[in-house]
Amino acid sequence: MEIGQYYFKGLTDEEVSQRIEDGKVNGDQNVKTKSVGEIIRTHVFTFFNLLFLIFAAIILIFDLGFTQLGFMGVVFSNALIGIIQELTAKKTIDKLSLLSAPKVTVIRNEIEKEIELKDIVMDDIIKLETGDQVCSDAVLKYGYLEVNESLITGESDTVAKRPGDQVYSGSYIVSGKAVTQVIRVGKDNYATRISIGAKYLKPNNSVIMKDIIRFIKLMTFVLVPVGIILFCVKLLGQDIGYKTALRDSVTMMVGMIPSGLVALTSAVFYVGVIKMARHKALAQDLFATEALARVDILCIDKTGTITEGTMEVAEIIPFGYSVTEIEQILKDVVTGIGDNNTTANAIKEYTELRYKSRDPFSIVSFSSARKWSAANFEDGGYIIGAPEFVLKNMSETDRDLISKQALKGYRVLVLARTANPLIDDDNIENPQILAYVLITDKIRQEAPETLAYFAKQGVKIKVLSGDNPITVRSVAERAGLEDCNHYVDASTLSDEDIPSAIEYYSIFGRVSPDQKLKFVKALKAQGHTVGMTGDGVNDVLALKESDCSIAMAAGSDAAKNVAQIVLLDSNFASMPKIVGEGRKSINNLVRSSSLYLVKTFFSLFNAIVFLLIATPLPYILSHQTLLGGITTGVPSFLLALEKNEERIHGQFIDNVIEKSLPGSFSLFLAVMAMTLVGIFATSTRAMFTDIQFQSTTLIIMAFISFMYLFQVCIPINKKRIGMIFLLAIAFIVSFILPITQQTIIITNDLPLESIYLILPIALVSIPLFILFNFLFIGFGRKRLASNLIDSFMSHMVEIKDFYSEKHKAQINKFKEKRIARKKLKK
Repeated sequence: MEIGQYYFKGLTDEEVSQRIEDGKVNGDQNVKTKSVGEIIRTHVFTFFNLLFLIFAAIILIFDLGFTQLGFMGVVFSNALIGIIQELTAKKTIDKLSLLSAPKVTVIRNEIEKEIELKDIVMDDIIKLETGDQVCSDAVLKYGYLEVNESLITGESDTVAKRPGDQVYSGSYIVSGKAVTQVIRVGKDNYATRISIGAKYLKPNNSVIMKDIIRFIKLMTFVLVPVGIILFCVKLLGQDIGYKTALRDSVTMMVGMIPSGLVALTSAVFYVGVIKMARHKALAQDLFATEALARVDILCIDKTGTITEGTMEVAEIIPFGYSVTEIEQILKDVVTGIGDNNTTANAIKEYTELRYKSRDPFSIVSFSSARKWSAANFEDGGYIIGAPEFVLKNMSETDRDLISKQALKGYRVLVLARTANPLIDDDNIENPQILAYVLITDKIRQEAPETLAYFAKQGVKIKVLSGDNPITVRSVAERAGLEDCNHYVDASTLSDEDIPSAIEYYSIFGRVSPDQKLKFVKALKAQGHTVGMTGDGVNDVLALKESDCSIAMAAGSDAAKNVAQIVLLDSNFASMPKIVGEGRKSINNLVRSSSLYLVKTFFSLFNAIVFLLIATPLPYILSHQTLLGGITTGVPSFLLALEKNEERIHGQFIDNVIEKSLPGSFSLFLAVMAMTLVGIFATSTRAMFTDIQFQSTTLIIMAFISFMYLFQVCIPINKKRIGMIFLLAIAFIVSFILPITQQTIIITNDLPLESIYLILPIALVSIPLFILFNFLFIGFGRKRLASNLIDSFMSHMVEIKDFYSEKHKAQINKFKEKRIARKKLKK
């Protein structure tokens, strides 16, 4: 096929087939993720769910009461939330593709044809023109292109490409036409390498969820042997009947698992996602709210975050003319040329209040090769462009002026005039300088306020940009970023320099995509929680590696697909609002989560003590479910939605356990008091039926639970007092309504003697509760719970690995014996 003075045959069908056979074809580079069936099985068939199903089966088989199955609602909600969350992640990963072009034009068998991206082979001849996306790394064979590589390199300037130059997949053609030959396919392509590097299902980095899962695993290892021993002791050693033994064992085992805590955590995360959406932020990851709340270092790019991605005229420096006269000349020249690049648009905006006074009779459009454009009028040619290309013989004065302005971060353009008209690629003869035009990035109006917010919150900002570090520093300084004097050219840094450099410097210029990833990894290795904003292909790997990734909606599809949060209005000013939503949800979740662990430790203490006491529990599972719903489930959810914007500190599980232990011990001692009454005060116990005695115990437990809830609500306000009052009314009503009496198995027909039990135990529990709070101060800071769980889990892993290796050795030994027997038979 003839193009210009060249003739391109392209590959033949036989050559294409041979390359496909040799594996030199793009192919489908999509990374396979879990199937829907695998995701469902993962969340349904868990050890956690299995335990509850066993408990439910025991209740049904041994007829312990259908009303005792209230805990199964938690099982279904936990499984459903987990499935929805991972299906959402799968959908996001499966659609990840850096290349948006569905077809590409190639020359094969001397004719043009369109093929799919996956069918491109090595040495294919591909035609490219304005608007196309480069779909495979190639070398230019014929023509001229101006390429936008900003989504790859981070630099906003277009790059000229001539025969012999390479074009990279993922870049866009701004202008020109060319014929290229493919030099890399499949996994070797630049865009594919980025895509594969980002296309993996990243495990959630939620500290809260990880702590909860670890704690549940620990309690699971504890409750199974304790539950079995408890049942055997009660059935065989205490002779209280198998139904009572089963009921008490199941009640305490269910109570030891803080199952509702998982549902609450997931629900709070979902509410956080919904509230973020109100501030035009789309959270694509359920745990993004917590990650954002914990961020202490935020890495941002200059373009799209601090700046609008456009330019503006900062100043005019005229020579022999007034500023007004220069503005009129600029208006006529730029309007006449009609270029639509960022520089031309900045000058158009600057001169928008002026009217065009004349039209040129000819123009020279801007080209990245010559770096200038021109308009010819009757009085001569007017040029605007880069001084080093327009002024061949600059004076030292001009050089100094340009150098000083460049150090301030300005892009300097010169406006000059020649006596003769200018033509394309003509030499500029004796240009007369009319003015210097200082162009700079346009700072977002809200950027200074946003940066000040993060400084106030103790979040450090690191600016990672592909532009000149001096320009980046100037922009950051104008935006009000603190510590602007610590900047560096990242191209001068070795890998060994990165850990110390990222800690010391705040501004980095000439940053490569690989370096962005290394910077994020270095910060994480130093113990920081790293947030990362980005919009280009060059940001994808760093976004994926960061603890919390934020992309702009106006950015590349690749960046949006891997980001946990997408700013739908591409406005960095939304960040303080969504950070506030995240911190509100997580801080209150930490506070309200302790309500669940009160029940866990209370049940654990009971299980241990009731191994030694030959008497049934003074309450039943349905009582525990009622109390959990009123004093734990409802208030924990409501408290988790209140305002609280402090940055998250410390380990979740340690803080929660510290707050829960006083309530657990108080409840435990109250139940022990009722149990001792049943054992030793037999005459008093004889005044009560079983239901009456259990209902009396439930009232005492409710009093202590409401006392603990009151402490969690401190500082008290009208809303919290109202919540406690309504919950107390709900508890009282449950004793009055016949349906709840029958369902929960309670009664309000209590003997007068119940007052003599309720009042003393309730009154004594108040000073005991205060004492326990004093005793457990500082428990969280010592990280005793985290260290215990870590030690226990590491020992479990060691035991598992030991038996796994032992099992493998036994299998290998068996195989060796079988092979030896076969040899003997032969």
